[in-house]
Amino acid sequence: MKRIVVVDDDENVREIFHIAFDDSYHVSSFANGDSILNRQTETPHLFIIDRMHPGSNGLDLCRFIKTDALYNQTPVMILSARNNIVTLGKSAGADIVIEKPFCLNYLQQQVEKYTL
Repeated sequence: MKRIVVVDDDENVREIFHIAFDDSYHVSSFANGDSILNRQTETPHLFIIDRMHPGSNGLDLCRFIKTDALYNQTPVMILSARNNIVTLGKSAGADIVIEKPFCLNYLQQQVEKYTL
């Protein structure tokens, strides 16, 4: 089964990912990126990262993933309601950036596309 790692400080958002994807993917979710930064997370098929969460900035976490030998082949999706997130996310190396609030169907399509 393909694996997705979600990093979002909002427990409700993390729960949405479990509800929407648990039938098709193994979803691991975290309130912050510490386990990734410490290389304690098994390499998934896709990282889904909120821009803001305690302990690390999602953009910095994306940059880490994209330069780390363990994770750098894994696509990164950035989610945020912040202004300029598309530009900021792309400059951090994100493969896709989705603005919140998002359409669940669109999110599911993009997850499927990036986990092929």
